[in-house]
Amino acid sequence: MKIYFVAFLIFIASIEVVKGAEEKNVGGTTDTDLNDLEIDDLLKEHLTRIETGDSGSLKLVKKSKVTQQVVSGMLYKITGTFDIGEKASVECVVTIWSRVWLKEETEKTKIKLECGEETYRVKGDAPSGPSSW
Repeated sequence: MKIYFVAFLIFIASIEVVKGAEEKNVGGTTDTDLNDLEIDDLLKEHLTRIETGDSGSLKLVKKSKVTQQVVSGMLYKITGTFDIGEKASVECVVTIWSRVWLKEETEKTKIKLECGEETYRVKGDAPSGPSSW
């Protein structure tokens, strides 16, 4: 009788583990650590490519939220405060769509900066991409 009880407890525990895995929003957007070094490296590498029209001066002041999502590649969204040219402390979202396996350098990484109604892209980038792009 004890063996059935133990088997029943193991069964219940396995259901809870599976249920917890389903709640992780597989394929959806996942919050990421604000201090993630991979995100910092992506920002350093690609922020200078954004055409702002303000002498190209774009500086991240503070990150407030970072998310990532597996799409056809990885889609990162970094929300924060930016200085854009003479505009100080503007709330913006930088979207970086990374597809490192592509051969064409201009297609490997798509970047977009949205600050309110204004949207900036890397010169030559087409606005194509995931539905959230």
